[in-house]
Amino acid sequence: MTRIGKENKYDIVPDHFKANIYDQVELLVDFHGITKKDIESAQEKIKKILNPKEYSMSEEPFSLDELQYYAERHNISIFAQKRMKDAEHVIRFYSKDSTECITISRLYIGITLSYEATHNLKSNIMLLAELIRLFAEQEYFEVENVYLIKKDSIYCSSLYRVYQCFDKQAFGDIGYTLKRRLPEEIRPLTSEIYNVFEYNGAEVKLYKSVIPGTIVRSDEEIYEATLLTIVVFDTTNADEEIDIVNTLEKLNQISFKVFIHHITESFAEDLVKGFSDKVKAGVNKNE
Repeated sequence: MTRIGKENKYDIVPDHFKANIYDQVELLVDFHGITKKDIESAQEKIKKILNPKEYSMSEEPFSLDELQYYAERHNISIFAQKRMKDAEHVIRFYSKDSTECITISRLYIGITLSYEATHNLKSNIMLLAELIRLFAEQEYFEVENVYLIKKDSIYCSSLYRVYQCFDKQAFGDIGYTLKRRLPEEIRPLTSEIYNVFEYNGAEVKLYKSVIPGTIVRSDEEIYEATLLTIVVFDTTNADEEIDIVNTLEKLNQISFKVFIHHITESFAEDLVKGFSDKVKAGVNKNE
């Protein structure tokens, strides 16, 4: 196997990896022009796509987290959020192992994947596009924003191990950097960084954190390092109808390039091999 170094780290493509550090991935499309009646009328068509033998269906209220996140995306007041919670419901479809949740509402459709099991991102992008097509036939239907949200997490026994995996400059942990450079006594605690920038017409939001803790029923120290990447395509200025599959694939390419920038060459090599001795937990085999 060719060793990965600085000269070719950025040449890696997702198919090279035999492992990932996904905690959760979410595909999300906001839209308007759909009514509750439209969703009720589409039930039978939805069941043809989401086979009842593979998915269980439940009608539920908005959770507080998703309501708050929707409010952030659309600048909705607290009063409007309370009204939505009382008036709006969503339909959820859960996979048999509960690692896949599909949420359908008159405001958006989302697919949330928990990486306690392996998932094929491409097939879920196709699934989301198929569900969107069911409603795209409505006269006033219009896509607003398309989101790809990835949460990458690892658990390491020390900060030294964390920064053998994540690039310490990209994570910007000044406490750790000072500790290694200055003679004074410095004890790094929590590190949290937030970045927003544009990348090829998409908006990228990054939340990076390193949080110390201990393993349950043990005094053993553990560090949780998280990279949350939110890539958004705003359709406001789009000149043509949005192709959901192509848009999400482009967002995924951006997300991957951002991820590659944040990991070290040696950890990239570990993911290509499919295992790492740098982490306590968080590396998942691609099956």
